[in-house]
Amino acid sequence: MPDEIAESLIEEEKYEEAAARLESLLEDHEDPGLRLRLATCCFRAGKLGDALANARRSAEQESEHRADAVMLVAFCLRSLKRYREAAKTYLAYAEEYGREERERARLARFSAALCLEELDDWSGAAKLYREIDDDESLFRLGICLEKSGKPEEAYEVFERFLQRFTDSPERLKVRFRLGALRLRQGRFEEAISHLEEAVRLGEGTFLGEMAEQLLTRARAKSIDTTRKLQRYQ
Repeated sequence: MPDEIAESLIEEEKYEEAAARLESLLEDHEDPGLRLRLATCCFRAGKLGDALANARRSAEQESEHRADAVMLVAFCLRSLKRYREAAKTYLAYAEEYGREERERARLARFSAALCLEELDDWSGAAKLYREIDDDESLFRLGICLEKSGKPEEAYEVFERFLQRFTDSPERLKVRFRLGALRLRQGRFEEAISHLEEAVRLGEGTFLGEMAEQLLTRARAKSIDTTRKLQRYQ
């Protein structure tokens, strides 16, 4: 049962005072719910090590709070840049709670893949993104393939994204990456086509402005290439 004094302190964002209150209560009797609340207070106070320790203690106990505690353990590990451990914890959560918490399990797998990206484990991250198979994961899959030196596979994934997810907010990013990819490869006309669409989709945004800069470069490169070819005709 929540402690009114601790909850009032949390409401006022007095996290260290709330943590002290919860610690005093836990000295009298162990409670996984209060332990999890203490972990949350420690996290918000910037004490990541204490947050992790308390979240783990809560997760070790069978209670209605265990799922939340496991997720907080993973989040603490990720915040501490202990990415391999974080990925394993996220995946353990998805395995244990996947049936009853499907959307949260999807988020856990996605977070695990992001952790693997931090470790440059592109193949491991790509495997998870393929399993999730929604718009966000397909976009990240393309990035993983691109960064692992597979530009044509990345291009195919991005093209498949555009065909499947016609209303996704990620379409701007996909068009931008397609344009940037073709620009790097010297395929300027294809780059221009994608970047023009990125400029249209990203009007008034930072990414739209970046696309416009790349579009200017692609057009200049295309003109220069055409002129050079004409000299040899």
